[in-house]
Amino acid sequence: MQLLNRAFKKHYFRIRFIRFISSTIRFAAIGFMRRMRKVKERNPLFLDNDTSEKNNKDEFLYNHSPMLDQYFSGDEFFRDSIEDDALYFAWIDLSPKQKQVILLSYTMSYQDIEIAKFLSISPQAVFNRKRKALVKMRAIYSSKVVNISG
Repeated sequence: MQLLNRAFKKHYFRIRFIRFISSTIRFAAIGFMRRMRKVKERNPLFLDNDTSEKNNKDEFLYNHSPMLDQYFSGDEFFRDSIEDDALYFAWIDLSPKQKQVILLSYTMSYQDIEIAKFLSISPQAVFNRKRKALVKMRAIYSSKVVNISG
């Protein structure tokens, strides 16, 4: 009986270990695909397009580069896309700096370090702005949901 128990434990350990390794590989592959998709979205290859009418490739790239200023000149495009009333009220109560960090972080998927470089502030300041904005939004959202449903 003991020999059978030891053999079963060995067999069960092998099954669990193989499952652990396969899930680790699976999630690493998913993470890699997400990172590569993000890189491709941020850095599209415009040189593949027809540039025969453009004499200067630099001008072509400049005209088709993403303009980050559109996200900071006003948040109307984002505000108009919010369908939940409570979330809308939580969004409009944020300060412009908090909105800026939230937009860069969640809608454009930038990391805190990238946002810090872009805004010329420290990564800690970015983290603090984002944390305070989320706390503020969570509080306003939960109070509005209670008011709307109650």
